Amino acid sequence: TISFKAQWVGPTGELLTQTSQEIQVVLSEWSVHFETSVPNPLPGFPFGVKVGVKDKDGFSRPRLFNVTLETFHTNSGEEEDKEGSSRKVVSRCKQHADGMKAVQCQNKLMLPSAEKYTLRVSFTDPDGIVVAATKDVGQTAEEWERNPLKQLSVALFTDKTEYMMGDNVTLS
Repeated sequence: TISFKAQWVGPTGELLTQTSQEIQVVLSEWSVHFETSVPNPLPGFPFGVKVGVKDKDGFSRPRLFNVTLETFHTNSGEEEDKEGSSRKVVSRCKQHADGMKAVQCQNKLMLPSAEKYTLRVSFTDPDGIVVAATKDVGQTAEEWERNPLKQLSVALFTDKTEYMMGDNVTLS
């Protein structure tokens, strides 16, 4: 269980104390890590993820994982998820982790607009504990104005790893 306690001196010199509610923390011996197929995904362009899941002994395991691209809202009218935060899932994907070998969810993840989003990768370990990792992606229109795109790197993906003479290549 985790709780936080903050103390500060008020405007008239009094000592003020605030204690948070207790939060139950459940740790798993398993872990998940991921990286996006492009360092900074751009609005309107699909991207993917490479995902690795490791068991308690540090070995890569092919587990089914979920990817959600979420935007967080401060509006009180938004529907809440089971963790209690207000969020909207804008895209999702389910795949099996392959130890970071291939880009997955390539045509299923895309920032719909110039906003901030959170990319969440999660899976359930054998004990039923949800293990997750997140990465913030995207920029607001104001951030793009302050820090515009100066160069664009292009990545090509093929539909197969090997080809025979006469095969057709599909690039994405």
